[in-house]
Amino acid sequence: MSKVLNKLKSNNGATLMLALLFFVVCAVTGSMILVSATVSAGRLENVKQRDQNYFAVRSAVKMCEQQMLEEGIDYKETLVVVETVTENDDKETTDVVSTYTLDDSNLQLTDPAYAYLKDKDHIRRWLMKDAISNYSNKTAISSSSTNEEKEDAFNLKWFKGTVKDKTTGTSSVASYTEHQSIDFSKELAAYPDMAKALSVLNSELDIEMTSLGVLTYKVYNADTINGEKNKEKYYMTITADIDVPCVSTVDVDVDVDEDESTDDKGETHTKTTTTTTTTYTNYYKFVFNIRDIKKG
Repeated sequence: MSKVLNKLKSNNGATLMLALLFFVVCAVTGSMILVSATVSAGRLENVKQRDQNYFAVRSAVKMCEQQMLEEGIDYKETLVVVETVTENDDKETTDVVSTYTLDDSNLQLTDPAYAYLKDKDHIRRWLMKDAISNYSNKTAISSSSTNEEKEDAFNLKWFKGTVKDKTTGTSSVASYTEHQSIDFSKELAAYPDMAKALSVLNSELDIEMTSLGVLTYKVYNADTINGEKNKEKYYMTITADIDVPCVSTVDVDVDVDEDESTDDKGETHTKTTTTTTTTYTNYYKFVFNIRDIKKG
C-alpha cells in the first residue's frame, strides 16, 4: 500500500507521462461519445423528418384513392330515330329524322374554375378535356346537325383512345396534365397557428389523365415547411384505370294511320302513314379501378 501512495506522490517524469496519457485517453473517449451522440441526434431528427414526409404523402395518396372509389359520375345519351313511310296508291316516300340528346347534368360543375383536390368535382372537369375525351364532339351536336352526325356522336366512345396526327399520320396516346398543391396556409388562412402546425402535411400533386382512360397522381412533399427547406422528400404514385361500362336499351313504337279519300271521278284512294319511333338509350357510369400504389 505504501508503494502505491509513494507513486501517487511521486514527481518523477514517468508518473507525469502516465497521468497525461490517461487524460488523453479520457478526452478522446469523451469526444467520441459526444460525436456519437450528436450524430445519433441528427439521425433521429432525419428519421423524424422522413416519417413526417412519408405519412404526409401517404395520407394524400389515401385521400386520392378514397376520392376515386367514391366518385359517382355518370351520363346518359339518347338517340331518337323517327322514320315516316307514306304510301299513297303506288307511291311511297320515306322520311327519317334523328334527335340526339346528351344528359350531362352529373358532369357539370357549379364553378368550373374551382378544382382543389378536396372538391371531388375536379375529376369531372378533367374528364371533359378535349385532349382526352370526345365530350366536345358530343355537345357540338344541334338540331341543324345531320342524322349521320347525330348517330356518330351517339356511337362515340368517351375516351379518344389513340389519337392520329393529321400531319405525320402516326398514332399516339394523348394526355392532359395538371399540377395542384395541398397548402394548409391557404386553406386555413384564418387560423394561422393551425396552418403552421399542419404545414408538415403540405403536398404537391402532378396529375395526368390519358386518352386511354388512365388517371395517375404523383404525390410528393412540398419544397419548404414553414419557410425551411424540406429534406428527405418522399414520392408516391397512384394509378387508376377508368372503365365506362354501358347499359343500353332500345324502345320501338309503331303507329299506323290510314286515310281514305275520294276523287272527282269517284275513285277511292288510301293513304297509309307508318311512323316508327326507335329510341336508343345508353347509360354510362365511370368506374375507377386502382391499378397500383407504389413508391416513386
